[in-house]
Amino acid sequence: MMTFFPLIVSTALMMPSVTAVPAAGTETYPSSGDRGYAQPGTIKLVIDLNTASPGDGGANPGLAAVESLVAEYGARRPHPPKVDIVVVLHAKTANLALGEEAARRRGAVSTADRTRMKALSAKGVRFVVSRQSLVSQGIGESELLSWVGRGPNSSMIFLDLEAGGYIFDTAKSLGTD
Repeated sequence: MMTFFPLIVSTALMMPSVTAVPAAGTETYPSSGDRGYAQPGTIKLVIDLNTASPGDGGANPGLAAVESLVAEYGARRPHPPKVDIVVVLHAKTANLALGEEAARRRGAVSTADRTRMKALSAKGVRFVVSRQSLVSQGIGESELLSWVGRGPNSSMIFLDLEAGGYIFDTAKSLGTD
């Protein structure tokens, strides 16, 4: 019997440790700053801003979603990733690229949209408008904000940026889970 006891002790010491699993419904999830996977140092997104501003002068919901995304990545601590976002304006959102005078003359852009775009631009978000959309809406390039880039058409802009490593997303899906 004496020889049996050391065998039990040595077997118990060799067993791997087991972590208790919480009961169903009591799981805890990591805070927004924690991730269970490797976080890239740079995140490159090209966003199809495909939601028109409401006609009542309210803020564009797509711009609000981009603003939330920038804030969320900026809040990642201790090492927030570098976020490189390009927002493509085309079709019904091309008018967001209008300069102050042209927007006032056309009654096309709300003050809330203009303020949000300037704030996003100051945080490094770039805006590009489709020349095809400008032509179809009768908007001249001289009417545009100087800091908005231009591209041939939305498909080419998306393809060029994706070829450069950007991931495509639509602004309408950014605010929901």
